[in-house]
Parts: sequence; C-alpha cells; structure tokens
Amino acid sequence: MSEQLLAGISDGIRELQYILVVANSDGKGRKPRRPEPIRRPGVAPKQQREPMSEVAAERLFKLINGGAA
Repeated sequence: MSEQLLAGISDGIRELQYILVVANSDGKGRKPRRPEPIRRPGVAPKQQREPMSEVAAERLFKLINGGAA
C-alpha cells in the first residue's frame, strides 16, 4: 500500500511540475510532453493497441453518422 501511495504522490508532483512549466511558458518553442504515470507495483503495463484499419474506420464513420442500414 505504501508503494502505491508513493507512486501517486510522485505522479502528482510530476503533474504539478508540468503544469507550472506550461503555465509559465511564453508559448514559443516546443511544448513539453505530459509525464506518464509511474507503473504501479503489481499492475501489468497497458498493452498497445493496433491502429484501426482504413476499412474499419470507414465503417465506424458510417455508423456514427447514421448509415447503419
């Protein structure tokens, strides 16, 4: 439990640091990347999804826009 809490605190500090840098930047130059959360002990890492195929994307677009018939 203490490792989970420590990871949460560390993530919070890193997120605040990111917000501070973004808020105080002038908007010129490259924007820093948002920090990724620390991997929690006992939790498996997320699996990367395969990108959607062109055919599947077209079908989803039709379904969203009312073309299910």
